[in-house]
Amino acid sequence: MKLLTVQGGHRGSATMARPNVSRAPAVLARCRTCSLLQPPLIALLVIVASAAPTASTKGATDLMRDAPDLADKAVQVTFGPVGERGPAVSPDGKWLAFEYFGPDKVVEVWIMPTDGEFNSARPLVANANRNADPTWSPDGLWVSFVCETVKDHYATDDVCKVNPKTGQVVRLTHFPLGYPGGGVEGDIVDWLADGRIAFRHDDSIYTVPSQGGAMTELLNLGSKFNLGGSASFAGDFYDLRVSPNGLRIAFMFSIGGQDHPRLGVVDLKTGKFTRPLRGIRARFPSWINNNWLLYTGASRGSALSQIIWALCLPTGKTEALTRGQSAIEPAFSSRLGTIFFPHSSNVDSLYDYHIWRQSLPKSTIERWFR
Repeated sequence: MKLLTVQGGHRGSATMARPNVSRAPAVLARCRTCSLLQPPLIALLVIVASAAPTASTKGATDLMRDAPDLADKAVQVTFGPVGERGPAVSPDGKWLAFEYFGPDKVVEVWIMPTDGEFNSARPLVANANRNADPTWSPDGLWVSFVCETVKDHYATDDVCKVNPKTGQVVRLTHFPLGYPGGGVEGDIVDWLADGRIAFRHDDSIYTVPSQGGAMTELLNLGSKFNLGGSASFAGDFYDLRVSPNGLRIAFMFSIGGQDHPRLGVVDLKTGKFTRPLRGIRARFPSWINNNWLLYTGASRGSALSQIIWALCLPTGKTEALTRGQSAIEPAFSSRLGTIFFPHSSNVDSLYDYHIWRQSLPKSTIERWFR
């Protein structure tokens, strides 16, 4: 059983009893890569980006650092009473799935058209328990998520998927219920290119077939890598995100309970582990393509202001994309040439986030996919 605990704004897990668990607050988190496009496809991407539909101008503001060079300002797209987080865009760019915090702060999975208004949003998975972290299958036919089951006041998390058209929910893992129930750790599940769904359990990354079946260990981070200068893994890892080609996994980790989240990337083919941002706190990785990542980090000169950065893995170059107070959990849609991200002007709030969208300049997209 896991109780989500807030550790410097990221989601951690603790093994302990949770009374009235279905009403307990939960804070949740999120990354992904696609193959480099060939020159003809780059041109097509730029055309699509320039023609991408824009949301209502209601709530439009300059949240991007290069806003004066953009035709459109950032636009708020969700307006719930408590907040929304964890945006996930469908592969075809038509749908936005996200975490919706209801008035009682129980997390639900909602969905809405990317070119629609918030009044078109609807619950996709909503019940008395927490359902979180939506991610799309590569074919766009399913949305995976972490589904919670409560027994004897203890919560156990499993991997589930839901059909956005029919609402059919399928539970793919079946961890023992109650304490000590175990289950999915870190509140993140993501799809490999071959359709398997990856998740954390104990100190390992496991996968389960998307059609259901036995789970298998993909990578034991605890035994394989020295993440913090000690022979054994004495830390925590979370927010795992699979690159679009399925060859790399980005994740956040902290060592020995310290509140210093770092970015790690492991190559599943070679087993090589790298720390591309040494000494820099980073959270919520999200793949742009197989060479570029988005992440949330502090702005230069202000540890309180959380902004979105882009990182080029081959060169180590970083560039700040947003400005202002707190922008987290970025999700990029290459179909739309658009970035979606939860934003709040209250850096101390856990829930006062709403999702915004921003079309990116052609020059930025060309640079990423060059």
